[in-house]
Amino acid sequence: MPILAAVVIGFLQKSAALAAKIAISDHIILYGLSKIYLEHIYFLYILAVLFPFPVVVMLLTEYKLDHNPQENLTP
Repeated sequence: MPILAAVVIGFLQKSAALAAKIAISDHIILYGLSKIYLEHIYFLYILAVLFPFPVVVMLLTEYKLDHNPQENLTP
């Protein structure tokens, strides 16, 4: 699921490499925790809930990287 989200965001953003790495690692952690604590819920329901999370993480990461005030282009 996070790889599908990375492909979708990759088409919409300039560079999504760091954002994809962060989203994939977060997704793995959250999915693992859901398997431990929510084992009675079917995995497709969990994936449906977890799919928007990597998208939001990637969009927020790209927003933070693109709006970095450290770049000063004045001579």
